[in-house]
Amino acid sequence: MVTRKGRLFHRDENCPGYQQGVRISIKRARKLSPVELVTAQQAKERGKGCCSVCW
Repeated sequence: MVTRKGRLFHRDENCPGYQQGVRISIKRARKLSPVELVTAQQAKERGKGCCSVCW
């Protein structure tokens, strides 16, 4: 899964790394981007890096 502005891709929304990113975004009063389900290959093609926590 990816978000439009995120740098990494995650397996799902339960990833601690993703959840930490959400908490930081909320703390900084940033708007959360919607989650899009894609394959790992599609995420890489979009220039997203792999999350070291859930991958």
